[in-house]
Amino acid sequence: MSDIDNVDMVVQLLHDCICNAIAAVQCCPAVRTSTTQHHRQPWFDTECRNKHKEVSAYAKLQPDNYLACEWKKQLKQLLRRKKRMYKKLQGQQLCALAKTDPANFWRKYSKNKERSIVINKANLVAGFQKLLEGQCPSNTTGAQGSSTDQVVSSLSHPFASDDCSTLNCDITLDEIAQVMRRLKRNKSAGLDGIKTEFLLDAGNMLHVPLQIVFNKLLQQGYSTGLFTGVTHALHKGGDALQFDNYRGIIVGHVLAKVFAMILEAQLSSWAEERGLRARGQAGFRKDFCTTDNL
Repeated sequence: MSDIDNVDMVVQLLHDCICNAIAAVQCCPAVRTSTTQHHRQPWFDTECRNKHKEVSAYAKLQPDNYLACEWKKQLKQLLRRKKRMYKKLQGQQLCALAKTDPANFWRKYSKNKERSIVINKANLVAGFQKLLEGQCPSNTTGAQGSSTDQVVSSLSHPFASDDCSTLNCDITLDEIAQVMRRLKRNKSAGLDGIKTEFLLDAGNMLHVPLQIVFNKLLQQGYSTGLFTGVTHALHKGGDALQFDNYRGIIVGHVLAKVFAMILEAQLSSWAEERGLRARGQAGFRKDFCTTDNL
């Protein structure tokens, strides 16, 4: 991978390797029970967890055994019973709450319904394209023909003459490991279909390939394969037929997310060490909060 000069080919090669590994793991025989979607439910207690471990361990040794199938049925019955008991208890608590505290009862009883998107899809696409065209840095040259680098070099701010060579250093394995520990599970995947769980479950095996890819991105520029994302429109209130009442959220490539997190950590550390942050800025800073400005 390190011998390939084309950064797009390197990114595609790493993407294909991850997808092949995912396909190989998913094709392996494994126990598939309903606990994969229930293990985070409040009624999934220690008894359910221990029963699931027993069934999984036995089914891996004897997947086609009659006893394994019976244990799976017992596990499903246990889950259904726990769920019924939990719903019954919640109903009793709501009935008691309706008599003692009606206001709190209605807050817990009412559920927020998901707002459907009723605006025309073509209007959404046209609106987001207009926003992107307005944010596109096409006019980076000033009226007198001065480039962005010339404008930055003329600034009197301390960072204009500061040594920025530390920002151009190669990305290290420690930086990748720190960012990987910050990744969260149960997040949506982009068009590539790779979720953060795949990177986390791979452990340290992907750190070196990621280091090679990210350093090539620094040296040769950003890959076109990481530009694509899925835009989802969120209705924030008001007239559902007006585009201004929608906010777009983009789900991008997970590799691009990791790369951006590394760059953000480098820039934040560089700015903090040189005291370039605004004195009143408390948001998006480590060990800072809003009460620090009071």
